Amino acid sequence: MAAMVPSFYLTFGVVVIPVKSYPAARRERIEFEQLHAPCAEKGQPARLEIDRRCTVCTKDAKEGEVVKGYSVGVDQYVLVTQQELDDLHPEKTKTMEIEGFFPFEQIAPQLLKESSYLGPVDRASVKAFHLLQTVMQRTKKVALVRYVHYGREKIGVIRSLSNGVLMLHECYYVAEVRSFESQDRVDLPAVELKKGELELGLLLVERQTLKRVDLAQYEDRYRDRVTALIESKVAKVPPPKFEARPAPALMPDLIEALKRSLAAKVKEKPVVKKPEKIRARR
Repeated sequence: MAAMVPSFYLTFGVVVIPVKSYPAARRERIEFEQLHAPCAEKGQPARLEIDRRCTVCTKDAKEGEVVKGYSVGVDQYVLVTQQELDDLHPEKTKTMEIEGFFPFEQIAPQLLKESSYLGPVDRASVKAFHLLQTVMQRTKKVALVRYVHYGREKIGVIRSLSNGVLMLHECYYVAEVRSFESQDRVDLPAVELKKGELELGLLLVERQTLKRVDLAQYEDRYRDRVTALIESKVAKVPPPKFEARPAPALMPDLIEALKRSLAAKVKEKPVVKKPEKIRARR
């Protein structure tokens, strides 16, 4: 097998660990094509182009002339109406039913997908909302929920936040999650750490342990640079120059790399400098 190109170089002090990124989950969904209804009814189902132009009659599809089609072969589709899809959810999708409560640490992190806040919709619902938020906070439990959103049945986890609101984490289904073993990867051999390597590694973690994590001090530096590039083009001025960071050098001697890391004043709290926002002159 050819050597894989690292996705990232994970740095631990001056210890450099090339790592490969693998998708932990995949979306499992049934995809429908948009078809021109009049042509589909004549036995000539044809996909609509981006501008809603039918590829058979070349006419633009009007409002109400679009149907969903599931491909079962070349130019062969099973037609499905939106009403038929809606009828699959007789509970009408608005209900988010709590299936039960459990400790948050029991859920595997790769199952978590997207997050959103939940809050009471009006004053009349505040007391019941506050009750649920309070009992979840005191019991330190999260709620497993099942709901339908945008025509898809989903599962999620609701947890109570200290600021009095709830947060919903949409989850992947277990069937969507990929195991690391299923990836096209390098086989990991069994290794044995030397006592000195382990002791120095533990010491390095201890010295780099943060008293408090504050993500507010981090900004999207790449977005700022892209903004600066765009503004320079708008203003017709030379684009800003940024120094490229080379890939870190690998050190074959792990003990030596750990010693150098400890000697680099890593005991001091790391300071993340916010990049200077470069603005083009207008």
